[in-house]
Amino acid sequence: MPADSPPGGGSLPPRSAALERLLGRDGAAAAPAPQSPPTSPSPAGPPPAAGEWERERLLAQLRDAQARLAELEGVATAHRRLIELLESNAEVLVAGDTRQLPQRVLAIGLDLVGAERAAFFRIGKDGAMRPVYVSPEGVEFGDISRSVVRDAILEKRSVVHQGRVAREGMERQSILDLELETVVATPLRVRERILGVLYLDGSRPGRFGAADVPVLEVFSRLAAAAMLRLEELEQARAASEQLQAENRELRSALGARTRFGSILAASPAMLRVIEQLRRMCRYRSAVRIYGESGTGKELIARALHTESPWADRPFIPLNCGAIPETLLEAELFGHEKGAFTGADSERPGLFEQADGGTLFLDEVGDMPLALQVKLLRVLETGELRRLGGRGEIKVDVRLITATNVDLERRIAAGSFREDLFYRLNVLAIELPPLRERPEDIGLLAEHFLDRYAESMGLSRPRLAPAALRRLQQEPWPGNVRQLEKCIERTLALSELGPLLREADLVLDPRPAEARLRSSGEGLKELLLRVERDKINRTLEDCSGRVTTAAERLGISRQYLHRRMRDLDLRRER
Repeated sequence: MPADSPPGGGSLPPRSAALERLLGRDGAAAAPAPQSPPTSPSPAGPPPAAGEWERERLLAQLRDAQARLAELEGVATAHRRLIELLESNAEVLVAGDTRQLPQRVLAIGLDLVGAERAAFFRIGKDGAMRPVYVSPEGVEFGDISRSVVRDAILEKRSVVHQGRVAREGMERQSILDLELETVVATPLRVRERILGVLYLDGSRPGRFGAADVPVLEVFSRLAAAAMLRLEELEQARAASEQLQAENRELRSALGARTRFGSILAASPAMLRVIEQLRRMCRYRSAVRIYGESGTGKELIARALHTESPWADRPFIPLNCGAIPETLLEAELFGHEKGAFTGADSERPGLFEQADGGTLFLDEVGDMPLALQVKLLRVLETGELRRLGGRGEIKVDVRLITATNVDLERRIAAGSFREDLFYRLNVLAIELPPLRERPEDIGLLAEHFLDRYAESMGLSRPRLAPAALRRLQQEPWPGNVRQLEKCIERTLALSELGPLLREADLVLDPRPAEARLRSSGEGLKELLLRVERDKINRTLEDCSGRVTTAAERLGISRQYLHRRMRDLDLRRER
């Protein structure tokens, strides 16, 4: 029997480095430890010869050494894999976004197991599978087995095909031609959600296989956590950018709404008015504001004053049409004691009270001609004389006037002085009607909701989009004043929840709607009622002044008196 043959004739395993150290070149044991053979007989038979027994002892030591060496090599391999996983984790975590991450996952997956080809599929929240990257360059996605990827998605675990099974599982001839030995698909999973699938394959036997799946699954969990973190960061970044954009738009809108007094505006027409006001407020020149009734002329006048350098001085408003002619002169210019019956003491007029500040005269077109002369003198000289007074009183007043009538027509009719018009018309502002600036309606409605909900002690409802659209479709002949009263009336009369809906709005009936509701009314009665309503509204707008109302209606004063008598309308002062 050869020296290397063990008892029984079986062949020994290949010699390792440990065996070479334990055995000499001739196969004999190198420096065996001296030990006496057993002297007592064995129950199983006669004791072996001394040389054979020594050989068995050395072979047992060799097998122990080989086992310890294999264990150390396994520990070293596990240590190397752990280091690779830690390094791959670090690489994945530094990915800048969800576009870069799949490329890193592919590269790391190839290195971890030694695969030849790799592909990455993104899985949407709806379960749709989308190919993203493939490696190396030149590989077509059509040469990747999607059935294996689908299996990994359905089973929510890694799927491995090796040898003949790997080739039989392919659905295309081009894949069969690759003669793949191993195919692995590992899902990137966070809880029940699959974010992607890493596909790896190779055609060389023994390069990688089922033994590599635990490493790939640990890596896939790291990659999935990193991908989810990047998705959340990108969503947060997108939300932040959207919020910043909305804030910029809001700041821009708020700047247009609030940067000039308390004027609310977003429409191009009113923004142009605000630009005019910003330039005008610095000067003490006279300003004339004109526009339809209810457009907010006094609000504009107050804004001009509050944004001016003399905002800390008085702002005195007066509606000339609301004061009887006999009292208007004393109201404007003041009176001395005893100037007329009942003048028990001296009283400064509004010009004196507004000294250094602003005097706002609304409906200045209703001022009598005699008073227009005195007003013109104050504007020219800066001096006035009280009723019953003898001396002149100097005043420094910025005069703002407003009217909703055509002063040029008044001049042509001889009821307004042309020279006074030029004195008042140094700076002029035309306010557009509300129907021509629908962009402002939402801002104004929200403002009035805030004001009246607070004053009524109500929860402030939000304005529904349909309600806003309805408000923007209304003609608003009474302009901002009519919109304000509509919101106040709606809050008072409607049972509102958190949302103010279109059905909740309590609108003024349009003339056509009012006529439709008058069922059975004859044409003559209808025309008389419309005429009566029109004259009534005009007289109200003109504070009961028949001359002014007749001019606005385009008829003579005598004819208006006759129609008022026929329609049983009384003149209210």
